[in-house]
Amino acid sequence: MSSFTDKGLVLSAIPFKESDRMIRILSRRNGIISAIVPGAGKMSSRNAACARPGVYASLTFSLSHSFHYVSESQVIESFMGIYESIEALTAMAHILEITSDLAINPENANDIFPYVIYSLHALSSNRRDYRLIVSVFEWKIMDVVGFSVDITPARMNSDPGYVFSFTSCSIRTGRCHTASRDELALLPGTYNALSYIRSATAEKMFSFHVTEDILDQLTYISRKYLCERLDKKYCKLDMLDQKPF
Repeated sequence: MSSFTDKGLVLSAIPFKESDRMIRILSRRNGIISAIVPGAGKMSSRNAACARPGVYASLTFSLSHSFHYVSESQVIESFMGIYESIEALTAMAHILEITSDLAINPENANDIFPYVIYSLHALSSNRRDYRLIVSVFEWKIMDVVGFSVDITPARMNSDPGYVFSFTSCSIRTGRCHTASRDELALLPGTYNALSYIRSATAEKMFSFHVTEDILDQLTYISRKYLCERLDKKYCKLDMLDQKPF
């Protein structure tokens, strides 16, 4: 039985057999790893803590009968602040779902990894509106995996604003604006925010604040663009609009 140790972020955990858990882990080195955590459904299990979505841990895997089994684990970061808010929990589930869909190979996983970790850290610290954290992640991660938007550079002269085109995947000057549902006139602050996120490192991508109207526009743009490019409706956050409190 061969074994190896790797660090990874748990993307999902589902019951397996009577008391085990099947987990999917995002590893910078190995991409997505699926593994069984024996006994993780029991509170007394020494590996139960690593069988929870959003946990970053060091894991030792053993290979048996073509399955990976977690034999040892040590939690590196649990992001416990996320569990203090239903909004943060739902946002984390949304981010992990997107990550699971995009991390299709080790190289891709390595590129995505830091942006996921810093997004969970931002949610855990509770210093930002969860909608801003989600929008920043959505916009940044699409750029990271190759769905970049062509952004017309800002000009110093009297420019008539900017327009986001979902059809051409571009941000261009307002002179090119047409009456189309696939085009949206941007608020100046939205243009600045989208440009900043595009160029920011993982460590700095949340280092700004926006007004409510700009946040509304950012949220609309990043979600619509994500869903259209990936051809999937991500709807976990819709539950927050229906909560009875």
